[in-house]
Amino acid sequence: MSVDPRKIPAVNEKPTSREVLASLPFVWRMIWAADRASVLWQAFGAALVFTAYSGWVVMMGVVTTALEARDPARIWMAVGLIALFEVCDVLSDYVAEYFSDRLRYRTELAIKQRQFAHIQRLPYWVLEHPSFRALQHALDQKGWLVLSFANEVLGFVRDLAMALGALAAVVFLPWQATIALLASQVVALYLGQKAGDYQWSLLSMETRVGRRASYYAQSVNSLAKLQVMQPLGLTRAFLRRWSTISTRLLEERLRVTGTMARAVGWSGAIRAIGFVYGLWVLVQGYLGSTVALGVIVMFLSSYHSIGMALGRLVRNASWFQKEAPFFVLFKQFYDLPHERETGKLLPKQPLSITFDHVWFRYPGSGDDVLRDVTFTFNEGDHLALVGLNGAGKSTLLKLLLGVYEPTRGKILVNGVDLQAVKPAAWREALAVMTQQNEAFDDAIREQIKYGDYDRKEDPRRLKQALAVSGMAGIAKEFSRGVETHAGKYYAMEEDEAIELSGGQNQILAIARTLYRNARVYIFDEPTSAVDAEKEERFFEQLPSALQGQAVLFVSHRFSTLRRAERILVLEHGRLIEDGTHEELLAKKGRYAALFTLQAKMYQ
Repeated sequence: MSVDPRKIPAVNEKPTSREVLASLPFVWRMIWAADRASVLWQAFGAALVFTAYSGWVVMMGVVTTALEARDPARIWMAVGLIALFEVCDVLSDYVAEYFSDRLRYRTELAIKQRQFAHIQRLPYWVLEHPSFRALQHALDQKGWLVLSFANEVLGFVRDLAMALGALAAVVFLPWQATIALLASQVVALYLGQKAGDYQWSLLSMETRVGRRASYYAQSVNSLAKLQVMQPLGLTRAFLRRWSTISTRLLEERLRVTGTMARAVGWSGAIRAIGFVYGLWVLVQGYLGSTVALGVIVMFLSSYHSIGMALGRLVRNASWFQKEAPFFVLFKQFYDLPHERETGKLLPKQPLSITFDHVWFRYPGSGDDVLRDVTFTFNEGDHLALVGLNGAGKSTLLKLLLGVYEPTRGKILVNGVDLQAVKPAAWREALAVMTQQNEAFDDAIREQIKYGDYDRKEDPRRLKQALAVSGMAGIAKEFSRGVETHAGKYYAMEEDEAIELSGGQNQILAIARTLYRNARVYIFDEPTSAVDAEKEERFFEQLPSALQGQAVLFVSHRFSTLRRAERILVLEHGRLIEDGTHEELLAKKGRYAALFTLQAKMYQ
């Protein structure tokens, strides 16, 4: 459960070749498990391609020689075999079309299932780790590459089979024609690849520079921006910048396009020279009666097929060179540690939670956020945390949640170290409302039930959650009450969905937290977006609603804190005061000063 930077290495966008090669079997095993039948069928399709291309090339030579010799038996045999090889080619196309799509669809589902199952088992601290956020971003940006991986691999096998099949002709060619055929194709492919690199450099440059030009153009075309820019005299400056960048972009496009065209031209010229030379060698041999006419036909029928197949192989190889580094990140995501599934269960007797000389500093930081914090609260106690921004309030709550482990000291639950408690059992005992209040998309009733969704609906708790949070009063304003669909992500027109305001969403989150049947309730700034009247009503009802449960909350309004049984005052990571509202005012310490200052601001 601890945040250990060694467990999640920093995301490496440029892994070594060894790391890339080590990741590929992992990706392939995942695809193989998703639909091995489609993989095998596509391998069979590749065999059909090899049979079709090699057989067709050879049979073209055989049928030509048979026609020249006027041998009907050989002619009809070759024609029959050519027809058979055409059938193989048609079947291979069908297999490739159907099973490549089937593999992609099945792989997409299998990967999503595995990804979501993996995320579900991650400990809370992983979700907070910067490297996890970077990995998640990488998966969002390039996750589609995994779906392409299988078809690229199988496409490579298919293209290799096509190339080898077409190369069957070289067995029958004179060595000069063979060298001309292969050398010209290889040189042409190299030049074609260079042309592709030039095009890629243009796209990269357009991505960097073009975005900036687009920004200036959109700014000048935006009415809202124009109303700000014109009084400042920025319109002309933005147009000047757009013009400069656009001119530079045009010049670069023309330069790269010219270079690319020259590379394509030389590639075609080299291929044409090899073809003409090879054909000249064969014709010379035919005229000298050393080469059969069928061999010339094989050369003619295979030359362009070989070029096409080799070109596709090079494009496949280029794809892997550019995209394969992503698969290291993909494997790294699945190497993240799962949440510990062992540990002690919580006792049935009332809980007693102790921070025992707790210190904490974030990984990579030299400063302690919490310093020697010691206090105890029991199930049934209602506590409030007070302190200025940066005092350590949210960090203390995260330690209590198990997001982080103390750097020093312990958090004890009935005398047992929290790290020895089963994480799922501890999470079951908590109801947490953090500052990160995410809006969901569903009927209001259902969104409240998210607080304890796996259990059967409890009408009593639902009614209480609606009343104490204030959501009941808000829902009365909607045509369908608590059945109103809040959020428009997937709602249809007939759902008459609404969008809740920030304050309404926060009240809905309060109701969701209250609905959970927990033993410890944690509220971190639960009413920051709620008006003072609704906030006062919530805190007034909270003690009776959660009587018997432990409550720990943070609020920015000191007027609401006085309802807590105990108030803990944090400053610079230290617990400096602990007592009731009246006791702390009587001490005339830090709490009294902050309370008095805020009271004056509201006068």
